[in-house]
Amino acid sequence: NPANSVLNIEVLENTQISVIDMLGKKIHIQNLQSGHNKIDVSSFGSGLYFIKNQNGESLKFVKN
Repeated sequence: NPANSVLNIEVLENTQISVIDMLGKKIHIQNLQSGHNKIDVSSFGSGLYFIKNQNGESLKFVKN
């Protein structure tokens, strides 16, 4: 799902996530609370990014 400035994410438990760019560089770290959270991606360049949590689970998103 493309995002422009804010990425909405819902988690089941408190966790810390890392946003990783296509080169494998960790560009953002954020603690998330159980429930709905917002990640400010407005400063990220356009492209594909990965979000990885403390359990090693990951998902990807596109920044427009």
